[in-house]
Amino acid sequence: TFNPGTHQLRRGLKKLAPLIARSTVFIVNKEEAERLLACEPMPVPRLLNELREYGTGIFVITDGTNGSYATDGQDIWRCDIFPGQVIERTGAGDSFATAFSYALLEGKNIAEALRYGTAQAWSVVQFIGPQAGLLDKAALERTLKKFAKVQAKKI
Repeated sequence: TFNPGTHQLRRGLKKLAPLIARSTVFIVNKEEAERLLACEPMPVPRLLNELREYGTGIFVITDGTNGSYATDGQDIWRCDIFPGQVIERTGAGDSFATAFSYALLEGKNIAEALRYGTAQAWSVVQFIGPQAGLLDKAALERTLKKFAKVQAKKI
């Protein structure tokens, strides 16, 4: 999984392209995707298709309160956020990326991996700092069960 940080993103798409091409999973937020592509704001599905030009893996874009999206080049999925109070967003993207990757490693499909990422980010934003709300496996599974009605859907 490649979830570039601020310093990597500053290097630009030309420098990151070889890393993206070698990645199995590439995850950025919407603003980062637009910055990398040096484009005007556009719908996330279009951004995903533009990024697919740089690799063959799974591409994921998070879009804050608008949820998250992923594509494998054939289908695009979208998952809403889980309802809850937001205290601070620090660590939401990193926690999403970690749980998304974990789900894939556990054999889950992309749609379910979006839910895992969403669950972890949902918890983290309810606390101050990037680590206070991190869920262990049991808590993650309880959260997924609690929000079973929120499912990723093909768009």
